Amino acid sequence: MCSLTDLYWFSLVGPMNESLWGRKVDFMQYKCTYWQLARSIALPTLREFSVCVDLQRVISTPQWTVFMYSHPGRPDMEIGLEGNNDSLSIRLFGKKWTSKFKFQLNVWYSVCVTWSAFELTPHLYVNGTAVAVNFTGSELQTLTDYQIAANGYLTLGVSHFIHNGEVHDVSGTDFQGSLTLFRMWSEKLPVSPVKYCVDGDMVRWNTVDWITHDCAPVPDDRLHFFRVDLTVSLTGSAVNAEQEINAWVSHATLTISCHTSRFQVQATTSYSIDQTIDQIHNALEVPYTNGSITLDAEPEGILVSHINPGQCQREQHQSRWGLFVWPKTRAVHTASYPCEGDSNRTAKRKCLLATNHKAHWAVPDLQQCPVVVATIPDLDDIEVTTENAKDVLDMIDSLLSNHSDLNDKELVTIVTKLGAVVHISPVTPALGKVIVEILSDILETDSNFQPITNNILQITESIGDRLSSFPGESISLVAPGLAISAVNVNPDQFHNLTFGVSPSNAGEGPEVYINKDPFACMVAFISLPPSLRDSFPSGHGVQPRVQFQFFGTPALFEDGRRDKILNTFVVSASVTNATGPIQNLKQPVEVTLLHLQDKPPENDVLCVFWNFNKENNHGGLGSWDPTGCSLNNTSHHYTTCLCDHLTHFGVLLDLSRTPVDKTNERILTIISYVGCGVSSVFLGVTVLTYTAFEKLRRDYPSKILLNLALALEGLNLVFLLNSWLSSFGFPVLCMAVAVTMHYFLLASFTWMGLEAVNMYFALVKVFNVYVPSYILKFCALGWGIPLIICGLVLVVRREAYGTAPYSSSLEPSDDMFCWVQDDVTFYVSVVGYILLVLLCNSAVFLVVLVQLRNMRLNRPAGTCSDLRKDLRGVASLTFLLGLTWVVALFAWGPVKVPLLYTFSILNSLQGFFLFVFYCLMKENVRKQWRVHLCFGRFRLQDYSEWSQTATVPARTKPSQTLKFPSVKSVRSNKSSTTESTSASSDSSQREVSIKRPNLGKKRRTRRGTKVV
Repeated sequence: MCSLTDLYWFSLVGPMNESLWGRKVDFMQYKCTYWQLARSIALPTLREFSVCVDLQRVISTPQWTVFMYSHPGRPDMEIGLEGNNDSLSIRLFGKKWTSKFKFQLNVWYSVCVTWSAFELTPHLYVNGTAVAVNFTGSELQTLTDYQIAANGYLTLGVSHFIHNGEVHDVSGTDFQGSLTLFRMWSEKLPVSPVKYCVDGDMVRWNTVDWITHDCAPVPDDRLHFFRVDLTVSLTGSAVNAEQEINAWVSHATLTISCHTSRFQVQATTSYSIDQTIDQIHNALEVPYTNGSITLDAEPEGILVSHINPGQCQREQHQSRWGLFVWPKTRAVHTASYPCEGDSNRTAKRKCLLATNHKAHWAVPDLQQCPVVVATIPDLDDIEVTTENAKDVLDMIDSLLSNHSDLNDKELVTIVTKLGAVVHISPVTPALGKVIVEILSDILETDSNFQPITNNILQITESIGDRLSSFPGESISLVAPGLAISAVNVNPDQFHNLTFGVSPSNAGEGPEVYINKDPFACMVAFISLPPSLRDSFPSGHGVQPRVQFQFFGTPALFEDGRRDKILNTFVVSASVTNATGPIQNLKQPVEVTLLHLQDKPPENDVLCVFWNFNKENNHGGLGSWDPTGCSLNNTSHHYTTCLCDHLTHFGVLLDLSRTPVDKTNERILTIISYVGCGVSSVFLGVTVLTYTAFEKLRRDYPSKILLNLALALEGLNLVFLLNSWLSSFGFPVLCMAVAVTMHYFLLASFTWMGLEAVNMYFALVKVFNVYVPSYILKFCALGWGIPLIICGLVLVVRREAYGTAPYSSSLEPSDDMFCWVQDDVTFYVSVVGYILLVLLCNSAVFLVVLVQLRNMRLNRPAGTCSDLRKDLRGVASLTFLLGLTWVVALFAWGPVKVPLLYTFSILNSLQGFFLFVFYCLMKENVRKQWRVHLCFGRFRLQDYSEWSQTATVPARTKPSQTLKFPSVKSVRSNKSSTTESTSASSDSSQREVSIKRPNLGKKRRTRRGTKVV
């Protein structure tokens, strides 16, 4: 007796990756003429044979050939199957037998031909049924002396002739349709349905046996799978029961010993599913005998059912051997893809049929491909996506296996990729476990961790925050040097929560204990007080979560101090989605840590936390800080600390991101809202002024200023309404607000950049250049570029827009704000774009200063400069070009808070300052106000001569001085040529004579403009 289960029968002979079962040759393909039997497959001399093939005709032709076998030494065709219109004929030794069976178009038929030298006539079977054939020549006496010649040539889909040892196809004999499952046996077999599922013993249906002549096989839609459950009996003694069963399978008769087993059968036939089930059932009823054993299955013990495994879905696979995009592939088929490092080589991957009857990908076969990612720095060229996140982790894990230490560049590369994986991909327990193990491997190397300490801590924090889809209320991810635990808590039932760690067992990682009393073997223990409940998120549907972290590598927290050393491991605690920074707790957090070295009585102990923003002795950020922590008690082996906040704790160590204090935070918020409100009002006045008075917007600078004011007005209004709109809690509304604010911010900086471009044309370009539709093109750029960027973000990563706590310190707060939440999107589409514009604007600003200096040097004697007006011009350009935003780049370290105040004041009031410099202090604007808005003695009669500053050549004064320039591009009333002139942003009007030849057909003129 034997017991075997889950035996899979695919009805294939030969390696899976060579099989063509489930694929066909479609001769309707372009340049698909015929297949030829490989010369490595040599047929022996035969006195009997069996041939089977499945065929489907698509187009009716007078003559067509299914297959032909010939030998150069014989003039007649040895074996052949050919047709005439819709009838089929057998060719044997140059003789012909025809049938009256009619082959319809677009219908599959299974055709078999058998012959023996002891019979006068070959036999034809169509779909398992014998079909009569008639000899068409003179009377046939015998075929006893005939035999099939060895080492001949066989072709599919066409007749052929041999010339000089080469095969040539015969035109007009092409088979217009598809063929599959061509097989040949060296004996005359009884044709039964089961033979349609057995490969040949001389010619097989696989890639090794055939030369395709660039006519690649295609999937056969008739491939079906069946599940077989049966109970069989074994009689006799079998040395190797599995071998006997495989022998039975190869004979297409499935049996197994007296136990219920499950099989999966692949069948490619022309029968219906029900007919195929009957065929399999009937085949299994036939007993199998092999001398010493007999396998038999009762009919009632055989159950056959049809299954649909589907396809292996398209999958992108990133590995050290390159990027592979595996296409959709049917079950039991093999996909191929060129190697990235050598396109002449091919990688393969099988689509298997799993025990659950579904198709799934096997491990790729990449042995032929050269390694592409050979070193850790090679990872820099790989972008982390949701699809390849797991693959990137596999590559990092593989690369780390050969490193005992890592340099700074390698550490930064790995940590950057891990951070990208955590923020881009959903963090499942399996993915989180892999990341934790990789981090543990890194911490076990002899490397300098100081540059990446903060990054590692942020990654572990993100893992605990984003961890999802785990069973129960808590989960722990443990590795030898690191442990992370996440606990989902019920605020109404929260009274206390503890986290303890005991030493690792046999390198498997530390033991983690949740809500257990401390015991002697623990190396770290932390107890959270009931007052922590006040910091839990209160929003509907938001699950409060507390996470703990344990770090078993003190070298990670090296801050360069020499007077103190870290003498414990490090633990941390935090609350996901907390309502605000967890500090000044009513009841302290109690932390107990085991000393790594016994503490002498004379040594002092300092309880500390890790401050992300504190400068260390290496010149970087991240150091220990005792603020908020105090020593409770200490002994020879343990120290207990009390802290009023949550973070990473240790004796001489604590890890926390220090925010701006609440007082400064509130003041900065008030400044921002008041400044934006004031700017909104005065920007509105500016827009109305330049819109209502047509004379003010005749020149290009005024039109550009109007567009800039509109963009800033939109930005300020959306900013003011943002928190109120986000409070409704509608994700779609919040996304719309975030997109709108993003758009107006980019539009504002785009128009600031266009101001600089216009200024560049005026001051740097000595000659006038014809630019048709000047302002129209500026509008297309000013409003179009931000639209394209926001559109791309919505298409590529729309989830980047959302709700987040509003706080200038980037810490959680009560006010929610709709904005760009994804770090990559923010730094690329916001920070990167703004930096690019500011860089260009700064360059133009420097050019202006150089021009001013040169003009001063060239002033005639006796001309005195007005420093106050020059400074006023510098200030106006600073706001016009948005250079005040540069302050944000220097808001770090001890000057962070003062610069944040400077930044908030200057930039929230940018719109107000534009109104002051470009409305209130411009004489022509004030005159238009007096003409149209004032009454009585304050009203000014219509003043038209002012317009000559833009359109009428002024009188040239050789001794005229030029004050600080800004840009005004003016257009001649008589020509479409764009002429750039210099104009001042101060309130006085001075004439400038600038000699610029016109490159068009007009004669050279001298233009004079007033500087406004």
